[in-house]
This record gives sequence, structure tokens and C-alpha cells, in this order.
Amino acid sequence: MRKMKIIETNLEDCYIIEPDKFGDNRGYYSPYYIDKKFEDLGFKKVVQASRSMSSKGVLRGLHFQKTPKSQAKIVEVIKGSAIDVVVDLREDSKTYGKYTSVKLTCDNNRQLFVPRGFAHGFVSIEDNTIFQYLVDNDYAPELEGGIYYDDKDININWEEIFRENNIENVVLSEKDKNHPHLKDLDAIFKKKDDRYLITGFKGQLGYDIEKELIKRGVDKENILATDIDEMNITNEEEVIKIVTNFKPSVIFHSAAYTQVDKAENNYDLAYDVNVIGTKNITKAANLVLAKLIYVSTDYVFDGEKKEGYLPTDLVHPLNVYGKTKYLGEEEAKKNPRYFIVRVSWLFGVNGNNFVKTML
Repeated sequence: MRKMKIIETNLEDCYIIEPDKFGDNRGYYSPYYIDKKFEDLGFKKVVQASRSMSSKGVLRGLHFQKTPKSQAKIVEVIKGSAIDVVVDLREDSKTYGKYTSVKLTCDNNRQLFVPRGFAHGFVSIEDNTIFQYLVDNDYAPELEGGIYYDDKDININWEEIFRENNIENVVLSEKDKNHPHLKDLDAIFKKKDDRYLITGFKGQLGYDIEKELIKRGVDKENILATDIDEMNITNEEEVIKIVTNFKPSVIFHSAAYTQVDKAENNYDLAYDVNVIGTKNITKAANLVLAKLIYVSTDYVFDGEKKEGYLPTDLVHPLNVYGKTKYLGEEEAKKNPRYFIVRVSWLFGVNGNNFVKTML
């Protein structure tokens, strides 16, 4: 059975890998990638394999890709040698802001596993060094990011590295000269991917929210799209059980009783769905510390204002639908991480809407 030696570094979840190597006078054989081994470390699958060639003294980095297209990497040198450097950028990690450096050569049979949420770079210490990357997510140029390689808050021992390897002139790209420092970074990483729960999935908004999340690179396994058949939001026990089991980071609460005219004669039903349902979702969200996006309506206003409404304007709903949606807003505010979005007409390919009615 082919094996890989996995060596811990000083950074959480970052490992030096030493694959088996079998050799004789003819040469050697080494299984440098074993799917199950890397899957256990958090590497999903090889999406892209790349190589770069660098002269001595070329420093590339420190690079990363922002969420949701962040990448885990398996890196190694297949010709020459380099000092590889990574920095943990995951804000909930015990080793946030710390770095490790590893010497990779074509002879020492070492790889470095770089988890998602790390900045990565290296300096070539030989001419014609060929560096190889295996990554588990698509390249997304619009989500490229980096931190300045010589950030004093991180304090990488570059001077020692340069001195020990007789590097007198460091060569950087213009882009790498101008990366922000760690303290100015706007990219936020976490050890675990965010998870999203959607209510009202069979409606046009909930349906499109899932499509948009997937379009932005969120894995479907990190999305729980529910409607009344999957989760009755008026049942507190059921809501709490489902939410606490899934543990979403964000809840998009778009489920609602939206039949404006019928609500006038169905106050109890509208109240149960729009108020009690939101109360249950808010309570469950607080238990797992999830952000809550509550989809409300412009019906919380009376329409008398001549200019556009502001979030600070006083509400004055004129019907049951508007009143129950506003009371739902008051429940959503009991989550300190709430967002309220008041929408007007919706239209889309799924469900009924005004545009379809007119057509």
C-alpha cells in the first residue's frame, strides 16, 4: 500500500508531505498524489495543475484567492530549490497571522499542503527552479489577493533566508510590491466554509438565492434550501432541530405569507407565518450565531411620502400583510446580526409574479 508521511508544522492544518519513494540504479518511482490522503487533510480534488519557472532571487507572493473561490494547494519543487512560505489568514485559527517556511527541492521529496485561507509565496534559491502547484478550486482573477511579503507584523525571517542562500538581489513583480499589509486586509477567511440556509425555497426569491450562491462558488453541500415540506417555520421545535443540526453561518429568510388581499380575511395564518415563523427562525439563528437576512416589504409604509423612503422613516402599514411583515421585522431585530431588506415587486423564472400575470 502506497503511503505518505504527514508532518505537522507550527500552523494549524498545514502539513509537510513526504510521499513514498522507491529507487534503484535506474532511477525512482514516487506516488506524489493520493486522492484519499489529501481529501482527509481538506483538499477536495485537483481542479488545476500549474508550474512556474524562476531565476535565483525571484520572490513570488504572498498570494491567495478570496472566498468563495479560496484554494487549497499542494506545492512542490520538481527542479531546483526554493524556500516556501505560508501565512495563516483565518481569523478563527489559533495560528492566525503566523507563518512557516519550508525548503523544497527536487531531491528532498517534500511537498507542502497549504489549506484554504492561507497566503502563499516562495523565493527561488537556484536558477531555473520549476515550482508545481495542484489546486482544488477554479482560478478567479477577480478574487485574487495578496499581502506584502515583508510585513513587519508577520515578521518573516527574509534577511536570514537571503543571507543563508546568498541572495543579494530580490526580484519582485510590480503587483507583489504593492500588496496591502495584514492589518489592512479586507479579505476574511475562516477555518470552515460558510453554510447557508434558505427558507421559502420554492418561491422566486429563495429559488434565485440558491442559484446565485452556487454561481458565486458556494458548494451545494453548504446550502440547505427549505420550504414548508422540509421545514415548517411555524413549528418552533422543528425549526430549532433543523437549524442547530445544519449550523448555518447565514440564514436567508424569504418564506412568508405574501397573498396581500387574502391576508385581510386570514389574519391568524398571516400572523403565524410572518411573525411566529420569523420569531422561530430568529431564535434558532441566535442559537448557532448565524447572521439573519429578513426579507420584508415596502407595504410597511402607507405610500403617502412623495420622495423615496429611507430606512429611518416611520412605518405605517395599512393592511394585514404590511402589519405582519413589520412585526416580523421586530422579531428579526432580536438577532444582533440582522439585516432587513424591504423589497417591492419581485420577478423571476420561478413562481408567480406581477410580470407573469401581465404577460
